[in-house]
Amino acid sequence: MRNNTAHLRKASFTSHSVSWTMLLGSLIAGFLLAGCRSQAFYRTQADDDAYFLVSQKNGDPRWHLDRTSIAPDPRSRMFDPFSPDCPPMPVDDPAAHEYMEVVDGKRAYWGWERNGVTNDVANPNWLAYLPLDEEGTLVLDGNKAVEIARLNSPDYQRALEDLYISALDVSFQRFQFDAQFFGGYETFYTATGPARGGSSSLLEANTRNIQMEKMFATGGQLVVGLANNIMWEFSGPNTHSVNSLIDFSLVQPLLRNGGRKVVLENLTQQERDLLASVRTMERFNQSFYLDIIAGRGLSAGPGSVGGIPSVGPSGAFSASGYYGLLQRQQTIRNQESNIASLRSSLAQLEAFFEAGRIDSFQVELTRQSLFQTQSSLLSNKTTLQTSLDQFKIDMGLPPEINVQLERDTFFEQFNLIDPVFTPITNKLNDIQLTVGTSLLEVLPDPDNIDNTEEFKPELVWDDNVRQRLQNLRMLTSQLKAILQLIDEDLYPLVEEDVAQLEDVLPTRVEDLKKIQEKLAGYSEDVPQETVSKGVLSTQRLEDLPPQLRAILGDLKDRFGKHGEILDQIDQEVAALLEQGPNLAPKDLYAQAKAVVFDPVPDEVQTLIGDVLGLSLVQARARTETVSLVPVDIDSDTALKVARVHRLDWMNAQAAYVDAWRNIQIVANDLLSDLDVVFSGEIGNLGGDNPVKFNSDNGRLRAGLEWDAPLTRLVERNNYRESLITYQRTRRAYYQYRDRISQGLRSTLRTMDLNRINFELRRAAVQVAISQVERTQLRLQEPAKPNQTSQQFNSSTARDLLNALDSLLSAQNDFLSVGVNYEVLRRGLDVDMGTIQLDDRGIWIDPGPVDGKFWEEQVENLGPQSDLPDFHQVEQPLEGIESRTEADPVDDPDTPVEILEELPPGQILRPAQIQPVNPELEPPK
Repeated sequence: MRNNTAHLRKASFTSHSVSWTMLLGSLIAGFLLAGCRSQAFYRTQADDDAYFLVSQKNGDPRWHLDRTSIAPDPRSRMFDPFSPDCPPMPVDDPAAHEYMEVVDGKRAYWGWERNGVTNDVANPNWLAYLPLDEEGTLVLDGNKAVEIARLNSPDYQRALEDLYISALDVSFQRFQFDAQFFGGYETFYTATGPARGGSSSLLEANTRNIQMEKMFATGGQLVVGLANNIMWEFSGPNTHSVNSLIDFSLVQPLLRNGGRKVVLENLTQQERDLLASVRTMERFNQSFYLDIIAGRGLSAGPGSVGGIPSVGPSGAFSASGYYGLLQRQQTIRNQESNIASLRSSLAQLEAFFEAGRIDSFQVELTRQSLFQTQSSLLSNKTTLQTSLDQFKIDMGLPPEINVQLERDTFFEQFNLIDPVFTPITNKLNDIQLTVGTSLLEVLPDPDNIDNTEEFKPELVWDDNVRQRLQNLRMLTSQLKAILQLIDEDLYPLVEEDVAQLEDVLPTRVEDLKKIQEKLAGYSEDVPQETVSKGVLSTQRLEDLPPQLRAILGDLKDRFGKHGEILDQIDQEVAALLEQGPNLAPKDLYAQAKAVVFDPVPDEVQTLIGDVLGLSLVQARARTETVSLVPVDIDSDTALKVARVHRLDWMNAQAAYVDAWRNIQIVANDLLSDLDVVFSGEIGNLGGDNPVKFNSDNGRLRAGLEWDAPLTRLVERNNYRESLITYQRTRRAYYQYRDRISQGLRSTLRTMDLNRINFELRRAAVQVAISQVERTQLRLQEPAKPNQTSQQFNSSTARDLLNALDSLLSAQNDFLSVGVNYEVLRRGLDVDMGTIQLDDRGIWIDPGPVDGKFWEEQVENLGPQSDLPDFHQVEQPLEGIESRTEADPVDDPDTPVEILEELPPGQILRPAQIQPVNPELEPPK
């Protein structure tokens, strides 16, 4: 053994084998180093490739993406603070974790927890970046909701990841045409016993799989390989040998699987798909904004490319999302105002019942209506909170986050009665109830009153009477404070609303005239007199501001008189407190009745009615100032605009061409196999020099390989299927166009209808206000002399409740139509593809839509390349004849040859559509 070792030491230093061994060692070290590259290296390498490929398709301003990275923002709930390549192990289920330690009685892998264990699923620090106020509440407006959703929504993150994966597919197809290198090395020591042919030992080192492969765009494949073998024999002759061989092979298909059309197909398709994914991602950005704002999703993310996309919802629909929440919130405010009016009416009716002017049934009917409305309010608030929790989930937030919704400028104009009226009305209702309770407690017990004409009620002075009178003085002070608030805040606010109505009056009159024209042409069944002199009368609108000014002047005088009456009541109550102990019981009662029992309840009731009248003046003024952004575009122009600007339409056209291109790709499989083959190899002549190659030890080989297309059943079926797929895609494409047209027509038709309905609902609100005014005036009528105690008829309460309910319904309907119109307006911007977002993903409001402007823009772009005017007749190209299914096709290759002779980009259209001969038999 010692001799063998010495000889090995001697052999390792002989001639050129030293340099060759060093070369092999360097190759081994290099390949081992490549194999030990960290996971992070490959991840960042994939990121660089993907983002570079996306940037190549992201240069067009029509679909430029501001964000393409799939790495979540550190402020996001999705951000992972740990290493993306070696994340810690999540906390496992205890029972399931046992199988990671011992499985089937075998000790399992021990290193699962070597990177640590974490119980954090979401980013542990994300709440620190959420813009909460001092009370821990997230105050949301529409723009902030979109920003937070883009930051935290898993759906948005998934769309970005789908785009990233699409880019990886392109990187793989490009890699197919790169020079690809492969290599490996193996070393074996072999010892053979005497029974196997003698005692020997052998050390053998082989270089294997070191080769370069290259595919060319024409379909040619070049393979170049290097093989090397070094062998040391430690027994026997103690020799070593070095053998090297270089071989190559070049195969160029001429028919099947050859040519750029076929070879570059996968790369072409993936490049086109990546472009479609970029455009789909931008389309997703647009729909994501509308989905958060109005709950209207349009399309899936980039993962949905590869065919004709579906068209999102169109026409009328109920708002959800942020606008849906604001709409529910506004209906709750309307309901709260309605409840305040019901409480006031109930207090009035109860007072009339005590005075014997109304029966108890009407009081109970009003009380029942109040209870039902309060119950409905609680249910609506619960529904709002449930919807709000779902909205948080849609944004990617946990439902336990406390969220407060900020008012939107669009919804502010639907506050027909300012919310500041509600607490004042409720306060007056409380005062009215307190006054009634105080007076009942100081009046004599009705059971002790002798119902004879000679009996005079008496009031005995005591501490209870004094305390109640002092409380009445305090209530009088509160009424004065309310009057001051009305004079300083409410009255100027209503005056400002009337002034705003006067400012917008010319615009409103002009809008009404346009609506009259549209409504006159909308239906022949609508008489013109009804349009011009009915609810859409411009004269009625022009007469409204002077009427409201007159009512305001009257109310101002009434509020001034209220102040004088309250001052007088306060003085007389103060005098009664001073003189009360010295008055006889009958005189005390007579003076208290004149000073307190009669004027105080009447004053409170009258003041409540006047405050309601002031709020109704505001409601009238604000109802007429609510405006909608005009949209004046016809469906044909909108369709032409969509054809130019909609990104999904661009993708649909590309998918249509992909299906057409696939016919020729699949047809290639029907051809024969005819390949040019050129191969060769060269080796060394032995000895110590492994790179001393000699042509004497080489071989070259060239020839043709041909395979007849005798068995092509699978290929035949695939080809026929591709033809059917193309026809299906063709039909899907023009149906896609039809669905867009249908959606735009439905949207514009619904917007026109909503625009008319909006004015009708506006008029309905005015009518409902008038009904409430009339019922309230009826309640404020004083008792007539020489009349029985039953002053009101049996329908008084029912009329009042119907009037209040009609006003609430009219307000909510008015709001609903306005919100529907606004959502459709924003959706129309998306449907036409003209929507623009800022760098935060927030919609840039284009304002009024002018159809003439867009028509000029479309005309400047020239004729469209597909789906021309159906009435347009063009002459066919020379030498090309249109045919029907009845025309025989003698040579199926002829159309292909003709098409190849057409100029690039030339559009082929038949001269006319020829009718099918009815005498021909239908296809079987």
